[in-house]
Amino acid sequence: NMVESRFYGPYKGVKRLRSVRGSSERREFYTKAIHVLFAIVLGHSFFLALDTIIPIQNIFDSTNQPITLIFCYVVIVSGWVGYARSVSYAPHKDTRWGVIRFVLDIVIIYEYFYLLQISQTEYVTDIPYVMAVIFGTYVLSDRVKYYEHAPQWRTRIKRRSRITGHAFILSMLVVLWHYSDYLGLISSYDINALDLSIIGLSVILSLFRIYKWPLTSKKQ
Repeated sequence: NMVESRFYGPYKGVKRLRSVRGSSERREFYTKAIHVLFAIVLGHSFFLALDTIIPIQNIFDSTNQPITLIFCYVVIVSGWVGYARSVSYAPHKDTRWGVIRFVLDIVIIYEYFYLLQISQTEYVTDIPYVMAVIFGTYVLSDRVKYYEHAPQWRTRIKRRSRITGHAFILSMLVVLWHYSDYLGLISSYDINALDLSIIGLSVILSLFRIYKWPLTSKKQ
């Protein structure tokens, strides 16, 4: 037994070290992959922006395109910053919940891409619906993070999850208003209904980010 212990002891130590190193590499891959996808979506937006901002007169000639494009930039960039802040305090873990969270992050980026694409098409009026889906995916992601991380982080994650839930509910109210206006059940007083919806969603998004990004060094 002593001989076996001397022989297999170092082997088990090396195996354990390789396992830890592999787990760390996978966690690092998750984070880098999401950053790369964010960069691809943001880079793609520059091509979509060509017809909207070049020449500069197009900004004033278009009706919905400039405001929707700017709104998409705010959603994507704030989402990227939010992801970076999230992984700084609650990084990906090489567990089942960590993999699910990684998949949800990819889904969210695809939703950003879809939002960007329809902003320059006849489906631009679907933006409120897409934003409600995005906030709903945020809720799922926060829930997964709750199970992914140790109990000492769960109080903070739970508090942040409530903020996300409130933003989702408010976005659904915007969807109901937008859909009611589309059906002619209410009047927009000759103001573009999509513009009003985007303004409302911009306020919700701003409050959502402000409350999830408290400007204080004190740990929540």
